[in-house]
Amino acid sequence: MSDDLVDCYLRTLENVFRIVHVPSFRRDYESLWGPDPKPDPAFVILVKLILAIGAAAYDDAFSLRKSAIHWVYEA
Repeated sequence: MSDDLVDCYLRTLENVFRIVHVPSFRRDYESLWGPDPKPDPAFVILVKLILAIGAAAYDDAFSLRKSAIHWVYEA
């Protein structure tokens, strides 16, 4: 699900505004799922915000609204 939300973000908002450096983001994002992740707290916040934006574009019903709001508040 997380990968789908990141893809939704990259497919929609990132194409218009160019907020993150996509190759660096993908490298750091993949390292989150590694055997011994030690992510930078700022990167975790960035991922949560990207997931929230991706959730808005995930489906027409915005079925992940509650989770998206939670991610924004955590960030």
